[in-house]
Amino acid sequence: MQSLPRLSLRYSWPLALLAACLLTFLIYLPGLYGPFIFDDYVNIVQNTKLAMPDLSWHALADAAFSINAGPLMRPISMISFALNRYFFGVQPFSFKLTNLLIHLANGVLVFLLLRQLLEAYRHLHAPALTRHMLNWLVFLVGTLWLVHPLNLTAVLYVVQRETALSALFVLAGVNLYTWVRLRQLNGQGAHWSLFPGTVLFGALAVLSKESGALMPCYMLAVEVAVFRFRCVNRRAIWILVGFYLLFLILPLIAAAIWIFGLGHTGVLSYATRDFTLPERLLTESRVVWLYIFWTLLPRISSLSLYHDDIPLSHDFLHPWTTLPAGLGLLALIALAITVRRRYPLVTLGIAWFFVGQLMESTIFPLQIAFEHRNYLADMGLLLAAMSLIFPLYREAPLLKLRYAFCALLVISFAGVTLQRAWNWRNPLTFAESEAYYHPDSPYATYELGHIYANLVIIQHDTKMLPEARRILLHSLSLPDSSAIPGTTLVMTESELGQPISPGLLKRVAELLSTRRITSSDTTGLYSLVGCYTKGLCTLPANALDPIFSAAFLNPELQPHAAADLHVIYGNYLAGSTPQRLMAARQEMLKAAALVPSEPQYRINVVILDIAMQDAQLGQQDLNTVRQLNKFGLLDSDIADLEKKLSHLKPVPVTTKTKHQHTDDTGPAHEKN
Repeated sequence: MQSLPRLSLRYSWPLALLAACLLTFLIYLPGLYGPFIFDDYVNIVQNTKLAMPDLSWHALADAAFSINAGPLMRPISMISFALNRYFFGVQPFSFKLTNLLIHLANGVLVFLLLRQLLEAYRHLHAPALTRHMLNWLVFLVGTLWLVHPLNLTAVLYVVQRETALSALFVLAGVNLYTWVRLRQLNGQGAHWSLFPGTVLFGALAVLSKESGALMPCYMLAVEVAVFRFRCVNRRAIWILVGFYLLFLILPLIAAAIWIFGLGHTGVLSYATRDFTLPERLLTESRVVWLYIFWTLLPRISSLSLYHDDIPLSHDFLHPWTTLPAGLGLLALIALAITVRRRYPLVTLGIAWFFVGQLMESTIFPLQIAFEHRNYLADMGLLLAAMSLIFPLYREAPLLKLRYAFCALLVISFAGVTLQRAWNWRNPLTFAESEAYYHPDSPYATYELGHIYANLVIIQHDTKMLPEARRILLHSLSLPDSSAIPGTTLVMTESELGQPISPGLLKRVAELLSTRRITSSDTTGLYSLVGCYTKGLCTLPANALDPIFSAAFLNPELQPHAAADLHVIYGNYLAGSTPQRLMAARQEMLKAAALVPSEPQYRINVVILDIAMQDAQLGQQDLNTVRQLNKFGLLDSDIADLEKKLSHLKPVPVTTKTKHQHTDDTGPAHEKN
């Protein structure tokens, strides 16, 4: 039985890599014309600090720290968005194309890493294997990773460039580590580049997204499974010990001290979530198995931008799959340990996958599930599975059948990704496909209802109103829904001069008074109030007062959510009549008192002072803003307020919440 033709490194290898990248580009091409979605709006479209007037240091710094997306604010990613906007404008095509180019660059690094890892595997564990068969395995796994449908959201969901960019630097760092270890085993000195290279790539990875901190853990997985701490001399051993002490052990200790010893336990606060830490950990045991199935058997009906329809695990038996899921994960870890001598690539693949889940699928209070969390992790499962399926020896049984299966796998993965990219080509097809496959998802159903509502308003065609109303009411009725479908329906009906659906305002008030208020709720209220104050929505006098009263009585109301509510209510009061400006200012003061460290709330107070033409109050409140001006990030805001105070003319009252999504395009959520 003949094996595959030789895939040499000099000629065929670059052509094979080019073919994989070209295939990936073509299947993603339809999705490049799609819209911004979900968190893209608040982080990119409405982030005015990304609209840099020039490439000065001050403009770049403003853009880099423009969104409080995480502990480090992800400045590398934010600068990349700003440069995209500076050179090509705010159209989504250029952003998505840049994301795709980053994905292709990551694919090249995946190919290079796999080639190095399999060379080390052949040298240390399987010297009988030929290089050209391992090259075919590299080509198979690398191509599957490039075209895998699970990786689509890291490309077409623009804001998740953060994930892909962080992965770029992680892959560069692990490539460097593997190259150094191979040279060490060959008696060549290369350790001089390991330490500065790890510092450079690690810093870039972490400043793109916090998950970049896992880079040393990926390196450790490679070391344990493939190299197994083999060294040619004692000096090399001490270099390895020092490396992991410096880049893994000490950072872990420092992180633990920062979180627990210095009282920064807010990073583990579940105050804004509808679940607790134990519930998240139990649920994630099931979610990780979903990630495994989506990696090995991806189906378009299972995949989605939104996975908020996954039920929580309240204990080991509710739902009953929780206990088997947890035991299954332990069994998978035990399997990886058991087979590590006979099947090192299986051990490496499983370890690599679990490393990818360490941050976003464990203790941190992130939302339950997102596909982009597997962007690097799924490479491990693909390597583990293909190392067992792809025939590396000429004598392997069912040789032709295995070849055919691997080819069909590439075609299947590429086909599903092409279908998803086609669905993402415009807002309507995206929303329809998401809601069709996930009818119990509050986010997906809301998005479709919102699209229909926008079409009704834009076309002034009430024929579509019943369908928009049906979908939004369905979304509002789902168990974990926020109030935003209700506020969107109120806006739609009132803009058209239609009567508000019976009981709709009461249902919105009930949700805001009984369930934990999220950023989606405040987004909906902000948009509704804006519609009312601009005179676009015709609502009865004081129609929204009961909604705010109910929200302020919510027993689970958290300080940041309460502050946002006070801002929105202040906007409502200020937009009603001039006589309510003082009451509006009191609401802004309440917001500033709840979160005194947030400058925007104090800026809102100054805006109300200007609207009331009170120069004395304005100067007093502006001095408070100056005290919050760290690193000069508020210089432009302060200058603008000073100019308005000097003229002391009435200005339109438009204030903002801390992270307000000022467009009613969809629900906002915390970055992850």
